[in-house]
Amino acid sequence: MPAMSASHEVDFSSKKDGFDNYRMDSVSSWCIRDDDYVTPWLLMTFQSVIKIYGFGIGGPSNATMVSYPSNFKVFTKLTDWQSCRVKNTDWLPGVYKPGDVVYHYLDSPHEAMQVKFVFHGHTAHPKCARVDIKGCEIDYCNDYRPCQNGATCMRSKKNGYLCHCPLGYEGKNCQFATKIGICIPPLGVDSPAIIPDDRITAATAIGGFEPKYARLNEQVKAYCAWPSQDGTLTITFDSPTLVLSLQMRGHPTDLDWVTKFQVRAAGQWLDLTGNTEQGDQTIWRPFFNNETSMQFSITPIESKMRRCMRVELFGINE
Repeated sequence: MPAMSASHEVDFSSKKDGFDNYRMDSVSSWCIRDDDYVTPWLLMTFQSVIKIYGFGIGGPSNATMVSYPSNFKVFTKLTDWQSCRVKNTDWLPGVYKPGDVVYHYLDSPHEAMQVKFVFHGHTAHPKCARVDIKGCEIDYCNDYRPCQNGATCMRSKKNGYLCHCPLGYEGKNCQFATKIGICIPPLGVDSPAIIPDDRITAATAIGGFEPKYARLNEQVKAYCAWPSQDGTLTITFDSPTLVLSLQMRGHPTDLDWVTKFQVRAAGQWLDLTGNTEQGDQTIWRPFFNNETSMQFSITPIESKMRRCMRVELFGINE
């Protein structure tokens, strides 16, 4: 899909009434307000990752309007903002005549979800421009097939894709074997037939994100609490159980996950690190424990936005 056809939202430094047609194929153009003398900018936020090869810039197509962008810069963002360079410079020349259009092609393509045009020079006021982006929408799952070991690939607004790892694998692409389940079996948190909903409880929960969504392979939601709340999640077993490790994920699609948490094992509280890269990354945390219990609790300490968890426990039932 061409970049400009990909779903996106647009924001402007300002816009003159009736002049918000920023696309190159528009019969009009985007212009800032007559009383606005700041450096104009146009920000495009895409719903998916696009690969950008170049940009087009034009002034108003109406020959009676004599305001044209004479020089500009372009910045892109996937995780961090970076300047676009053409022939080893980021200062790009614009146009000077009615109806003119100029295209610049980057020294190296950029992958981005945001593109910002900043116009530093215009031939007249009010400042007007039309823009175009040469590139295409990236479908990581089908084009690159990044997920390994039988993992399921899903599109993500943040990173382009997320891998749902099968049991026994972790990492961004499910490339690391955890060997869980070979020696230590799962305790059934992921199965309502083994651990029913009423045996997964929490001190507090955000509405719609109740403890029943704390199962590791829940595909849509997760158990979530606000950072100001006690987000302790408790699993109750039907017999004394020795818990020896756990797997954890955050929310499957949103930017919410636990970065640090505590569990009680061998008579003491243990501080463990949670997710760091993305919410749907599966982490494995083994720990020493010699105490059986009818319950096991996980207490979030720090989080990326909301305290969201999906878990599976591993150990031995008596």
